[in-house]
Amino acid sequence: MIVDSILEWVRSDLFEFRTYIFLENDSSNNKLQITELEIIKDTPLYVIKKVKMGYNEKDEVVVNQTYTKSGDYIGDEKTAKILCDKYGISPEKSSSDHCVCSIGYSEKNKKWYGWSHRAICGFGIGDKFSKVEDDDNNKTKLIKNMEEAKQSAINFADSVS
Repeated sequence: MIVDSILEWVRSDLFEFRTYIFLENDSSNNKLQITELEIIKDTPLYVIKKVKMGYNEKDEVVVNQTYTKSGDYIGDEKTAKILCDKYGISPEKSSSDHCVCSIGYSEKNKKWYGWSHRAICGFGIGDKFSKVEDDDNNKTKLIKNMEEAKQSAINFADSVS
């Protein structure tokens, strides 16, 4: 049997936590099934849902997961509380073809943030521009507007994912 794991790990200077969910795959190439059971809490930036997930009935587990108001996956409850409640970040997907939110804007801090399971970083006007490829032209470039801040957040999220 193959053991698939969902590991969410957000780390910065201010916080570090880990959540593990282990599900056994019966090797029949079934897709992970997620069924919403109930809404636990509805906040201004996210919704906590109790969901049942598994590849088949014998592997199902029930967990609380968080989603944006538009239904995009954020992560577990701790992730949403840190991103949304503590930092005031409104999570969103960096690309429409992604399945997990990895960037977001904080009205509170006036910054765009990018994150993955490894790290989180905020970008605002006057900060250094983050580019995936290191070239000499961008090493000293400073962010001049919020579009560049958002692009830096996307670049950062891509580089740590």
